[in-house]
Amino acid sequence: MTATELRTLVQRLFEENRLGPVYSAAGRRISLGELEQRALDDPGFAGQLVQWFSDAGELLPSFISRPALVRANRFLLTPDSSEIDLVVAWAYSLNLAASAAQSDLLRAIVLCPDQMPESAAELLGIDPEVVSLFIELFWDVVERRQAAFFIPRLLRRRRSVDSSRAWRRDGRTVDLLQVAHEMKSVDAVLAAAGISKLDCAQSKSLLARRRSLRLKSVAASVALGRISQRQNPHLKTVLRQIAARRHVQTNAKNEPDISPAESVQLVIDQMREATSSPSTIEATSINDEEL
Repeated sequence: MTATELRTLVQRLFEENRLGPVYSAAGRRISLGELEQRALDDPGFAGQLVQWFSDAGELLPSFISRPALVRANRFLLTPDSSEIDLVVAWAYSLNLAASAAQSDLLRAIVLCPDQMPESAAELLGIDPEVVSLFIELFWDVVERRQAAFFIPRLLRRRRSVDSSRAWRRDGRTVDLLQVAHEMKSVDAVLAAAGISKLDCAQSKSLLARRRSLRLKSVAASVALGRISQRQNPHLKTVLRQIAARRHVQTNAKNEPDISPAESVQLVIDQMREATSSPSTIEATSINDEEL
């Protein structure tokens, strides 16, 4: 969204008195100016807004009609639906802590001025729809990255919030977002990450393997207590959707007859089997970080 669209959205929330979920999330009443600044500063504001309304059990206001936000809101409100939106589940999985290596690279590529979601998706071999949803919800920079001072302020804020968010390479750290900002080149970002461009077939094959590894790593981390629900509020929803999808596929004639808790446990049990030995779990984590 543009800065003007974000300001208009926040103003409509106040004008139509749809602030209950926002106040609940903040634990207090906040001013129009404060929420507007939050919207302008945080490229993940749209995803947070969806989460606030979903946590309150509410649909988004009717004046919020962007398809990605409406779709994500429906996904979070109906995790047990038989009509499973796996594309949204994958977009949310990219925002999990266990997927930081992949999402940080994607964020850096999208920050380059010549990159659109579609071209970034093609470069990395990811479904364009997944990338578009991820960007609209969690990295809404495309329409503002050319604005003066927007990216420098964004990078300063991210460093102040979490100075550990940097790419690991050869025992040292590389700030891919800073590289994207200074060099304005996808090739420079890939070089800084130690990655060369792959052809489309290789990329898709690599993505499929790493996506499987990522799910195994996430589930193993849950089983071992390394990832908490507080750290990743959408984790169980994502796993539940994927578990339900698998259950439907293996029982095509019947509706899912397992509870949400059993669905989550089903995925965790399956992934735990695949990552039962310590060496396997560690290898999965290493591969996950090397994308």
